[in-house]
Amino acid sequence: LEFRRVLFRSNLSGLSDAAPSLQADLNAAPLSGIVTLSGGTVTLGSSVTIPTSTTLRIGADTTINCGTVSPCFMLNNASSIIGLSRNSSTGAVITDTAAGSIIDTANHGLLYSSIHLDNFAIIGNSSTIASSTGVYMDNVAHSQIENLSISNVQTGIDLEGSSGYDNDLSSNIISNATTGLNINGNYEVHIWGGLITSVNTCIVVNHNDNSALYNAMCQNYASVGINLGAFAGMNMYSPRIELSAGSHPGTIGILNASSQSIAYNPFIAYASTTISDTANTLALFSSNITARSLQPEYDSTNSFNIYKHNGVTPVVVVDTVDGWMAIGSSSPTAALDVQKGSINVAAGNSYTYNGVGVVLASTTLSDYFLGA
Repeated sequence: LEFRRVLFRSNLSGLSDAAPSLQADLNAAPLSGIVTLSGGTVTLGSSVTIPTSTTLRIGADTTINCGTVSPCFMLNNASSIIGLSRNSSTGAVITDTAAGSIIDTANHGLLYSSIHLDNFAIIGNSSTIASSTGVYMDNVAHSQIENLSISNVQTGIDLEGSSGYDNDLSSNIISNATTGLNINGNYEVHIWGGLITSVNTCIVVNHNDNSALYNAMCQNYASVGINLGAFAGMNMYSPRIELSAGSHPGTIGILNASSQSIAYNPFIAYASTTISDTANTLALFSSNITARSLQPEYDSTNSFNIYKHNGVTPVVVVDTVDGWMAIGSSSPTAALDVQKGSINVAAGNSYTYNGVGVVLASTTLSDYFLGA
C-alpha cells in the first residue's frame, strides 16, 4: 500500500500558510510515501527534513522559495527529491539566497545510502556568496544525482566524506559558480556526461579512488578544467575541455598535482597550458588535444614521457632542464639522443650543420658526399 499526499497550489495567493502545511506533511510520522507539491510558489520559513524512504515530487510550474534558509532540505536514507521538469522558468525550481548548502544530508556523522535527486533546478543568489552550495552530501553511498540544473552558487555539487562510495552523477548542468563539482574523500564516483560552464574551476578531485568520468564537458571562462589534487584516482574518458578563447594566460586544461589518474583521449582547447603534470603521474592516452602548448609545472630531466603500452619501454623522453630529447631511452645525454633504431633521411635530403649540407648520399650510385 503506497501512502500518497498531494499538495495543490493553483495560484500565488494564500502563501502565508504554505510553509507550515508543507513542513507538517513532510515531517509527519509515520510518513513514508510520496508527497507531491504542484503549482505556484511555496515559501519556507525553516529547513525541511525529508524522512527515510520519503519522496518529494515537485510539479512543473512549481517554485520552492527557501529565502535565507540553509539548508533548505535535509535528506535521510532512501529519501528523494524528484522534479517533473527542470526548466528554470516553467519547471520544478528551488531557490535560496543564503550562504551554506541548499540541499544537504541531515547528519554529517552518519552514512546515508540510496538518496536520489532528479530533474529539477536549483538557483542560488550569487557565486560569490561564501559556502553557498547547490547539493552537499557527506558520507553517502549508492546514491544518484541526475538531470539537475544548478546555478548562482559557489559550488554546484560537493561530495565529501571518506566513507562515501558508489555514487552516480549523470547529465547535470552547472553554471555561474566558482567550482562546478568538488569530490573530496568519496570513492567509486561515476560522472556521466553533463555540462559545467561559466565557472573558475570545472571539477576538483582530492582523496578519491576508483572513480571515472565519461564524456563530461567543461566550457567557457574556466581558468582550470579538471584539478586533480592529493591522492586523486580518476579515470577520465573523453573529457571535453574548452576554456576561454583568446589570450588568457594561466589557463590550464588538466592540472595534476599528485594523483594517480588516467586521461583517455581528452579534447582540450583554448588553454594556455594543456596539461600541467606537477608530479609526472598522469597517464595520458590521447589523439586529439588542441592547444597552444604543453608546459610542465617545473623543469625536470623527464618532464614528458611517451611509453609503449606496457608502461615500461620508453619511446620519447623530454628533458626540460637541459633541453634534450631521447628516443628509445629514458635518459637523454644530448640535444637529440637516439639509442634505438636508425635515422632515415629521404632521397634528395642531407644532414646539415648550421644550414649547410654535411652528408649527402646517392643510393643509386652508392656514393656518399661529405661537405656537400
